[in-house]
Amino acid sequence: MKNTGLITCFFVLIHFAAISQEEKKPMPIIELEHYVDYYDTEKANVYSEGDFLLGKKHGTWIYNYPNGKKQEEANYTNGKLSGKLIYWFDNGQRQSEGYFKLIFQSGVLSSVRDSLYKEWYPNGNMAQKGSYAYDTKDGDWVFWFPEGDKWKESKFVNGLELSINCWDKDRNQSIKNGNGIQFDYWKSGPLRSRIAVQDSIFNGNAEYFYENSNPEMEGTLKGSLRNGIWKFYYEDGGKHKELAYNSGELDGPYKNWYPNEKLSVEGAYAKGLKTGEWIWYNSTGTKYMIGEFVAGRQHGHWTYYFENGKVEAEGDFRHDLREGEWKMYYKDGSNWKIGSYSADKKDGHWQVFFESGRLLQEGDYNMGKEDGEWMSWYENGQKKDQGTYKAGIMDGLWEGWFDNGKMNYTGKRVDGLKEGPWNYGYLNGKTREEGAYSKGLNDGDWKYYFQAGNIDYECHYTQGAKDGKCVYYYEHGAKMRQESYQMDRLDGKSLMWGPRQTLLSERNYRNGLPHGKVIDYDDDGKVISMSVYKNGVRQK
Repeated sequence: MKNTGLITCFFVLIHFAAISQEEKKPMPIIELEHYVDYYDTEKANVYSEGDFLLGKKHGTWIYNYPNGKKQEEANYTNGKLSGKLIYWFDNGQRQSEGYFKLIFQSGVLSSVRDSLYKEWYPNGNMAQKGSYAYDTKDGDWVFWFPEGDKWKESKFVNGLELSINCWDKDRNQSIKNGNGIQFDYWKSGPLRSRIAVQDSIFNGNAEYFYENSNPEMEGTLKGSLRNGIWKFYYEDGGKHKELAYNSGELDGPYKNWYPNEKLSVEGAYAKGLKTGEWIWYNSTGTKYMIGEFVAGRQHGHWTYYFENGKVEAEGDFRHDLREGEWKMYYKDGSNWKIGSYSADKKDGHWQVFFESGRLLQEGDYNMGKEDGEWMSWYENGQKKDQGTYKAGIMDGLWEGWFDNGKMNYTGKRVDGLKEGPWNYGYLNGKTREEGAYSKGLNDGDWKYYFQAGNIDYECHYTQGAKDGKCVYYYEHGAKMRQESYQMDRLDGKSLMWGPRQTLLSERNYRNGLPHGKVIDYDDDGKVISMSVYKNGVRQK
């Protein structure tokens, strides 16, 4: 972990100051922050050093290797590279040297490589030399082998390389006056590419190789652009892709293989866009997707498959959007979902099925949102839910049942929120709770019941908060506890009784805190303890 030392220096920058006849305004002082970053906690080895101006790199910045030798020297203006940029190898030899200039593009300040550029090998020999114009190689460039012999002379026009003269690794001239074969090599020595050149432009056969000397790709170049059939290979030599080009644009059949040599994709391009039927395969060789393209867009019938070969889904696309009826299936081939799309949104009647074939759910969509009556069922055929939607939101009467046909819930919704009286039931058909809602919140008197039918507790609510009296009961019907609330806070007297209706305690609250007497009794009604509180603080 590098440690950062931050040294702040102050410099006065000269600005023109507005001078009036009566007074002269002081020149502003802008603070430069000097920054030093270290490799070690002892701060003996500097990693980087430079200045920040208004939070952005400014001026000369130096970066070093861990051995203390300089790695990079860069110049910045307002956080952008500006001027000379130099890199060194860790042996101290210069690696590259170039220049950047600032330009405004669409009102934004940018930095681009410009002017002369030089690059060296670690042994100090020149590797390449030429010029950039607005970040693009431009004009005459010369390249050398690591041993110092010339490798290539090229001219760049608008970023396009024109090979003038070239030599192979045996120092035989392979291109002379713009005609011949251009050889390129990996730094480790093996051949990297072999390309035919005619009139200084790549024309004819082109071969590229991995560093292990296996072929990477091969094809024909015409005017430096790919043309005709091109073949691509995996690094182990196996087929990867085979595709056709016309003047650098994909045009014609396309195939792709998995590393196990099984076909992955097959289709065709026309003027750079997918066209006609395309098929995708799993690595086992079975199809998992097939469909039509028109001008690069999914258009026509599409089918998707499970790994077992059964159809997973099928339907039509129109200009990349699902349209018309679509069907989705379970792995055994039985129906899962059936419905229609309009402009890629669910529209019209939809049905969902259990794997057994029984109906699970059905209803209508309007432009991607549930609309109208919807129903769902248990797999035994018993109805589960029934209600209405309005533009994707539950609205109107909703009812639900258990799988034995007993009522689960019933009530109305308005704009998705529960409103008015609602009832909930147990599986045995008895009432579980009943009360009213206002905008989705409990409001008014609510009653809750045990499964046997006796009341469990009853409370009064205001806007979802307990407000007023709440009474809790034992399952045999006797009163157990009584409390008073004010908007979810205990307020007033709270009493608790034993199963035989013996008073066990009484407490007084205000704003949710004990306030007043707190008394506990034994089963015979005798006082066990008594204390007095004031606003939650015990007084005695």
